[in-house]
Amino acid sequence: MGVDGVKVDAQSAASALGAGSGGGAAAAQRLHSALKRSAADNFADRGGGGAAAPLVLHCMCHAPQVLAALAHQWRRPLLRGSDDFYPTQPASHAAHVHANAFNSLLLGMLGQVDWDMFQSILPAQEDPNAGGGADASRWAWLHAAARAVSGGPVYLSDRPGAHDA
Repeated sequence: MGVDGVKVDAQSAASALGAGSGGGAAAAQRLHSALKRSAADNFADRGGGGAAAPLVLHCMCHAPQVLAALAHQWRRPLLRGSDDFYPTQPASHAAHVHANAFNSLLLGMLGQVDWDMFQSILPAQEDPNAGGGADASRWAWLHAAARAVSGGPVYLSDRPGAHDA
């Protein structure tokens, strides 16, 4: 048990914070140098024998300066491919899968793409008043299938004991 890694959000902000100190690319390089050192210090040797890099999930990292820093400083980084998964918003499901699929075309050349967690039972399946009705089951299966072929990690955010396997 314990913590294996860290999710770092809002990384694209580095590109805007570099004014006056070498620009966005320099700020992104410094951010990722420090992040890599910290991850190595705090999550070292998760793969045994020193073979695996520390687990860092890079989120909101699509600014060109940040992607360049990631590509140069990390060995096959784990990159979030889209906005968050919104289980209670039926209209978001197709867009979420679409954005991840298309973003994976570029991001997959730079690292491993993470499609975010999902739920195998969406709230609309449990509560008919939540909207979505019978479509909710279809969306849950679409999320599962898409992640299964994505090449990235697959993880659920279902309540313990409440999942549709």
